Amino acid sequence: MSMALRPFGRTGLMISPLTLGTMEFSSRVDVNEASQLLERAVDAGVNAIDTANVYSSGRSEEMVGRLIAGKRDRFILATKFSVATDSEDPNSGGTSRRTVIAACEASLRRLQTEYVDVYYIHRPSTQTAIDETLRALDDLVRAGKIRYIGSSGAAGWQLVEMLWCAHDLGLNRPIVEQTAYHLLDRRAERDLIPAALSHDTALAVWSPLAGGLLTGKYLGQRRELGARLSPDNEWGAKHFTPQADAAVALHPERVLDPVVRGGPCHPGDPAVETPRAVAAGPVDRRGGGERRPPRELRHRVRRGELRRAAGIDLTGRVDELAHEPERAVAVEGDDVAGVGGLHEL
Repeated sequence: MSMALRPFGRTGLMISPLTLGTMEFSSRVDVNEASQLLERAVDAGVNAIDTANVYSSGRSEEMVGRLIAGKRDRFILATKFSVATDSEDPNSGGTSRRTVIAACEASLRRLQTEYVDVYYIHRPSTQTAIDETLRALDDLVRAGKIRYIGSSGAAGWQLVEMLWCAHDLGLNRPIVEQTAYHLLDRRAERDLIPAALSHDTALAVWSPLAGGLLTGKYLGQRRELGARLSPDNEWGAKHFTPQADAAVALHPERVLDPVVRGGPCHPGDPAVETPRAVAAGPVDRRGGGERRPPRELRHRVRRGELRRAAGIDLTGRVDELAHEPERAVAVEGDDVAGVGGLHEL
């Protein structure tokens, strides 16, 4: 099934509503499974891939580069910078001109490409003046090494600051913001989504399944130590909260979906995870970050497409599951510079 493409913000590009995420490529996802995921994603109509220089210490980019060799121009390829890649080098991360340019050149080598379509600031930084970062990114656009600038984890005011600075200095502006947004964390609805819509900026969503919690697979089951979402690691500790369990378990059998064989409208299904975002027209992002076999990827794509094709408004159903814009999952970065809405992958 080929999914309908949608405009990618103001760029004129057409992009699939789902993006293949690759956070666990080369760590929990080996090259064979990654190849199968890419094949299934392409068969379903996905034309976007998302990675980062910090994923698997750069090996994710290397794997993506090998997998798309010879067909790179078929994809809208995005990567990110700013998270430190070397604990012994204080300048391996951040958003300084030196870091921006050096990180981009290293990513291009690993990806085996001459350019990336979207280059994200992985996390905002209060240590570097925003004009310093934007000037370096603008130089990369003019050099043909990146096509578009993106931000990730920004608060609404930070997005507006970047847009204002770019406009004031005549620089290329960010065209997309990537944010955490799912049933258990809907804070983006407060100011980020309105800011993006007001200023014609696309939105991409990371962790739409809350690290897998929204699939329901952790309910009533033993949470294994050592898993990606595990009580013994920080990622799991943030997600396994009584509020999150209550939201996921909140009478899913009452929220029926008449489209797909009368089956339940599960809180982990694509059209349910980000209802406001679907209505607003941003880009949903998922894939390797939420580990799943290729057959499950195909299943979720099909269910999401059927719901969208039927034009069902799920906003009311979602509000039953999670009252807006509260959150039930603690997101790391809440206290950075005293600003809510700063998230880490």
